[in-house]
Amino acid sequence: VFRGCNNLTTINIGENVKTIPSYAFSGCTGLTEVTIPNSVTSIGEDAFRDCTGLTTLNFNAENCTTMGSSYHKVFEGCRNLTTINIGDMVRTIPNSAFLGCTGLTEVHSLATTPPTINSNTFSSYKAKLYVPNQSVSVYKTADYWNNFTAINKYLEVYFQTFHILHILSYSYQFILSIIILHFVVLNFKIICIIMFFRF
Repeated sequence: VFRGCNNLTTINIGENVKTIPSYAFSGCTGLTEVTIPNSVTSIGEDAFRDCTGLTTLNFNAENCTTMGSSYHKVFEGCRNLTTINIGDMVRTIPNSAFLGCTGLTEVHSLATTPPTINSNTFSSYKAKLYVPNQSVSVYKTADYWNNFTAINKYLEVYFQTFHILHILSYSYQFILSIIILHFVVLNFKIICIIMFFRF
């Protein structure tokens, strides 16, 4: 469909799309981020092959049952793909889904219940896996997810960051209030001086 469109930098896959054909975006080297919507149930062979600019994949397909094959991987040659974000409603990730994604450094799964995966869903398990705080123990015992050597509390990191930003926000508001109060007092003094000299 868009095979070899090197200048294609953004794609918007509609929420009603169920199938992404084979070789659909193969060789689109300008793509940096792709989102698979929750409606997708099948992704054809080599659909994103050699998308060398791709760094982030947002995988939201709730029940995708087919993704390429062990011989024709969906993301084959995407050597710069480092991050995969798995949506909270994802229930199943099929065989061969992320085979060939050898550059992965982080996998973020928002699903509290580990999606069903297989032995060849991922090429390796060296990437850091981030999961909801309450689900760490479940992922550590779930089939194949327990192959990840580093399973971290994703939401704990998120909330720590949010808490810091929250504190900074209040600090900013407090300082702003002091500045405003200072100017109000200063203006009041000026008005009093002017009124004194007028009378």
